[in-house]
Amino acid sequence: MPKRIKLKLVKHVSRWHSYGLLGLSVTLNAVAFPLVKPAFSTTTPFRFLFYRFVVAAILSMPILWHFGRKHQITLKRVGLITLIEALACIFTLGVLYLGLARTTSLEANLISTASPIFTVLAGVIYLKEKEERHEWLGLLLAFTGTLMIIFLPILMGRSSFSFMSFTGNALILLQNITGAFGLILAKKYYVHIPKLLVTSVTSYVAVIGFGLLAYWELGGLQHQFTQVIAHDLTQPSVLIAVFYMSIFCSLIATTAYLKGQECIEASEASLFSYLSPLVFFPVSVFVLREGFNFLHLVGLLIILTGIVIAEARVRRLIKVKPKKA
Repeated sequence: MPKRIKLKLVKHVSRWHSYGLLGLSVTLNAVAFPLVKPAFSTTTPFRFLFYRFVVAAILSMPILWHFGRKHQITLKRVGLITLIEALACIFTLGVLYLGLARTTSLEANLISTASPIFTVLAGVIYLKEKEERHEWLGLLLAFTGTLMIIFLPILMGRSSFSFMSFTGNALILLQNITGAFGLILAKKYYVHIPKLLVTSVTSYVAVIGFGLLAYWELGGLQHQFTQVIAHDLTQPSVLIAVFYMSIFCSLIATTAYLKGQECIEASEASLFSYLSPLVFFPVSVFVLREGFNFLHLVGLLIILTGIVIAEARVRRLIKVKPKKA
């Protein structure tokens, strides 16, 4: 009997520990878009991501040295991480920031809340996770609110910027899909791999990937590539965005998310992203002075209604009959 109580307590503590890590990850990532958006007036998404992961790679050196001493860095592990992060990091982040450069940080964040829908579907298909009817209804409502925000530029007719903003919104929706599959692959294949090792190796994979993309973006001209880098790194908006994303997102937030989702279902972990509007909405509106209108508010309320429905848990009291003597 005492053993059962102890096991139950450990499971309960682990779940709340996961909730705390996931909440930290969501909060740090929610602030990211408003901080990064001003940098795109100077640099490009590929160059920004290259700078971000160069800093993250440098900071990861002690971590790699630690795991190297323990002989936990093997060719098989590095190869597996490289393959998964080619989708989960390079393609997904590339599409995400190309979209952010074409729309507002407010709309980008609101659309990103649709990612749990695709994580749920991927979890059901590949991890055989089960969802209750009320969770499906809540996710459907949240997705409806997200679609409203995606098509908002067309509905409002923002003159010459409407199509560009709509394209940006569509790109962010695409990254929701690829990002969801990346998270599912991570949950399935990173079980026995230390999460700090994953984030550290990912930094070096991303440096190579985004470095090549940034070089290609400038037509492969080495002299021009060196000049634009020197110019970018003198701009405060670029430096603030790079260091914030390198330390708080690439290392802390990513590790917290990977560690936090270990003790709970992937679909349940993904629902934590629905809390991000509580952070990014006031930052985008009051710090960046980005405009919002009634339809933004309606879309957000529909999303939040979906959250409440999806997260409602039916508590069942299990009565154990005493055994007959």
